Amino acid sequence: MGYYNLDPNDISELISSFLEKNNKQNLQLDEVTKMFEEYFEMKANETYPQYANNYPPKTLALLHSYHLNREEFLKTFELIHNEEIQNLKSKVTKNKYTISGILRVLLNDETCNDLEVQSIAAICSLNRLHKKIIDYTSTSLFYSDTFEGLINTYGNMLFDAECLGGFSSRRQSRLVSMEIFPLSRQMIEYNFTYQYPVVESAVFLIRQAIEVQIKRGLGILYLKRNKSNGSLADVPITQLIKYIKKEISNKRIALSVDINILELINKWVNSYIHTGIFNYPLWYIEWIQFYLNDFFYVQKAISNLYESSEFNSNASIFAERNYAKKIQENLKRYFKDCDLTPYSKPEIISISRSEIIVIQNEIRNLENRLICKV
Repeated sequence: MGYYNLDPNDISELISSFLEKNNKQNLQLDEVTKMFEEYFEMKANETYPQYANNYPPKTLALLHSYHLNREEFLKTFELIHNEEIQNLKSKVTKNKYTISGILRVLLNDETCNDLEVQSIAAICSLNRLHKKIIDYTSTSLFYSDTFEGLINTYGNMLFDAECLGGFSSRRQSRLVSMEIFPLSRQMIEYNFTYQYPVVESAVFLIRQAIEVQIKRGLGILYLKRNKSNGSLADVPITQLIKYIKKEISNKRIALSVDINILELINKWVNSYIHTGIFNYPLWYIEWIQFYLNDFFYVQKAISNLYESSEFNSNASIFAERNYAKKIQENLKRYFKDCDLTPYSKPEIISISRSEIIVIQNEIRNLENRLICKV
């Protein structure tokens, strides 16, 4: 249960205690409000020492103010956010970067230590999360588990931002398998604690979503290839991405995002999946989700380039209609000796005209107009 959730027994005890303390038989409306305010203030002060050993100072301040009341939280949140953004801006010399340009730096092992780009990435992620939290503050979601989860995510991201330029670890060093497995058990019960790698585990879902989206776009349910020993093995997603890159270079198909960045994302998520080691700021995950939104939900500016008569809002691949009909034949020709189980039909945004489809560079040009300003 969230901090602001009360079960019937708690409410009954709270009312009885309040009536007894104030020597009353009934409650007026204003007294009900006062009763709950006093209760949550007392609870906040009691739980503060328990949280002190588990959270960084600023996260602790955010949680404590949240536990007090809405007004106190807003005041504390704005103060902490503005202070951190100003600190990060002091590390930045350029006032804008392209979104795709930032990801190319973050996901490249040779450039990911660029302090300025990391600072820009942190500013953008914190600002996006700040807007979401502010929007939720004026709704009933303020009192939900969802809101408390946002505070925890913001606090972790804030801590990562404060570590820029220095050496610090956001999480204690533990045996990762003994964190991930208990988390999997808690998740099937819709119950987990913030001490487990909850946010990091989004990486698994991102990786699966990319593979499923590509396979369904190409009309594949399973694609297996003969090994040297005669057995069949799944064609890895890296090989499918390689195939898509070749078809893009030949101007046969196009993708709703930059295939090179998608390839970098796939490589990056695989690193965590295979090692369980997450030595990156949390905004990496937020940035990847932010970028991939256009992969799963094609933006109107891109779909309009095609004037498509067969528009599929779930598709990420564009092709001329006749080519789309032969996509599975082309796959079998490319992956020799393969066994392809089709997924109904390819989920492709196709056009009826015969000339070459809109080339990938036009999509990339649209992407490069997406600016992250500071």
